[in-house]
Amino acid sequence: MQPGIMVDPKKNGRYLTFDLDLTCTDRLIEGLKTLQSLADGDQVIVGIGHIVLAYLKKEIPGFRPFPVYPNALVDAPIVPAAVWIWLRDDDQGNLVRLAHKIKTQLKPVFILKNEVPAFMHHEQGTTDNRDLSGYIDGTENPQGDDAKAAAVLSGLGAGLDGSTFMAVQQWEHDLDKLAGLMARHETDAIIGRRLSDNEQIDDRPASSHVSRTDQESFEPEAHIFRNSMPWSIGERSGLMFSSFVNRQAAFNVQWRRMVGVEDGITDGLFKFTRPISSTCFWMPPMKDGKIDLSFLIG
Repeated sequence: MQPGIMVDPKKNGRYLTFDLDLTCTDRLIEGLKTLQSLADGDQVIVGIGHIVLAYLKKEIPGFRPFPVYPNALVDAPIVPAAVWIWLRDDDQGNLVRLAHKIKTQLKPVFILKNEVPAFMHHEQGTTDNRDLSGYIDGTENPQGDDAKAAAVLSGLGAGLDGSTFMAVQQWEHDLDKLAGLMARHETDAIIGRRLSDNEQIDDRPASSHVSRTDQESFEPEAHIFRNSMPWSIGERSGLMFSSFVNRQAAFNVQWRRMVGVEDGITDGLFKFTRPISSTCFWMPPMKDGKIDLSFLIG
């Protein structure tokens, strides 16, 4: 697995998504080799979209697009892309220069679609990674071998073993609504945890985020590993939610329940935030210090 996926984020991040230039598909292999040369899996983490697999006539067992539920009670735009890149560094200037280098070298095969700066957030006096709501993110993450068991693909052969599937969603918060909810002391019930000590609330409502995504409440259990960062561009801000699994159903069943398909109850998060894009990517494994694209390019 790309080593940066399962470690704490750096102080700063940058998310880049790219479309495939359909006039350059004859140079796709060349573009992928360039991408491979740029990605170390730590400072530069890479995901590959379905369109790339389609053009190369490759299929990864169990890898499907982001789920669409016609009877979902919440809209969630799906925004496919060819390549997803997560840049990580403590210094923002390094990220700006690195992003420019990558965007320049991936042309003309891959064209920038979106660029989102991100950062770590700590409440005053704390060291935990937090969402802009102030709540700790990723409390229920599996750890150690359990994390690998939830996220890392195995038994599929060279070029696939050690990879993972990612669902990424850019959530945009309404900070005015959030401030009102916090002023009325309603956010603990929305999250299902106390902001003061991060403990679960015993009598939390069924709509709480904890209740909607309780990994052990599904059959089979739906464990995912998440590693997300807050983002902000001008007056807009939110969370870039990134989850990693070796069985996409683990994420899908949680999302299905969040949007009310299971029982008509939607996640309380939607009272102050919405996903403005959702996509799935295949995260290649590592080989010799670089991402391993042998499954795609031989």
